[in-house]
Amino acid sequence: MNLYALGWNAFFADHFQQLEDKNCLPARITIEQKDYYLAYGEEGEVKARLPGRFRHTAITRADLPVVGDWVAVKKQTGTTEVAVQAVLPRKSRFVRKAPISGGRKLGQVGGRETIIGGVTEEQVIAANIDVLALVSALDLNFNLRRIERFLTLAASSGTKPVLLLNKTDLCDDVELYRTQVRSIATGIPVHALSALQGSGLGVFEDYLSSGQTLAFIGSSGVGKSTLVNALLGEARQKVNAVSEHVGKGRHTTTYRELVIHPQGGIIIDTPGLRELQIWGEEDDVDEVFHEIEELIAQCRFGDCSHEKEPGCAVRQALLNGDLDAGRYESYCKQKSEMRYLAHKRKQKAKREGRRAKKGGLK
Repeated sequence: MNLYALGWNAFFADHFQQLEDKNCLPARITIEQKDYYLAYGEEGEVKARLPGRFRHTAITRADLPVVGDWVAVKKQTGTTEVAVQAVLPRKSRFVRKAPISGGRKLGQVGGRETIIGGVTEEQVIAANIDVLALVSALDLNFNLRRIERFLTLAASSGTKPVLLLNKTDLCDDVELYRTQVRSIATGIPVHALSALQGSGLGVFEDYLSSGQTLAFIGSSGVGKSTLVNALLGEARQKVNAVSEHVGKGRHTTTYRELVIHPQGGIIIDTPGLRELQIWGEEDDVDEVFHEIEELIAQCRFGDCSHEKEPGCAVRQALLNGDLDAGRYESYCKQKSEMRYLAHKRKQKAKREGRRAKKGGLK
């Protein structure tokens, strides 16, 4: 198989040449399971496993391979399987804060109710993405605040984000929703389509070309897998017979998968994200809510709390209706979460420094 059709380029080739072990071969992770991976290389698909020493030297789970990663593998004697020797540096990646096991825990951070608890660790959903398709559905689950959270995660991903509004067949006023989304996503392409009816799929001609990776990300039930099936012309994903009125759709992806499009291009499908805790820096929030940052710069006082101070441009914009109250609250909430995250990451960095001296993941 041609490596360049899989997304191989000079960036990965340069890093691969720097590896000390010259007996390795490059391969790209296509499926990640609990105890093994599937990967594509020049000789086709192979099953890959992680040696024990690899896990031992990994500091966090983000150091382990994920779908979309390029890895260096070595053939094993007496088996068709290969062993992963290294993960090549990622050109881009989509991450979130690792979900909390045992349910959400809420606490007060900066005077606002915020999700707290769980491990302070990033979860890499997919790697080496060129175009990040953030999928929402034009149904009862449509939520601008959720889209804002996806945009914040996309801000530092190193990808080109596009917004897909699926299920136009269930919407009476598509243009109204498209206008609302464009108002919070300045400069980002917004496309309305129906995977079920096959309408609007021509937009993907701009995003699928040989060697380019398109990843679908979104909440459960927005129709990501239906889109993938429509693009591939075959039902690759498992089908669950769940009625449309509960908003879950009929196609449910249970694992991440990288697929080669017959006409060129690479598609990554992912399970629906039921929990969307943000990960990144405060600058990512500022980028998504840039108009609020511009208002803050106009306040009379540099330390304005935007509550009762005179000359507050933010309060004036809220009163005039120039700034939506829901969007401002979303901004404040995300800023509080990022500050809390920065505090927890600083604490964790100290612990990881001690762990690195003893060994990696157990």
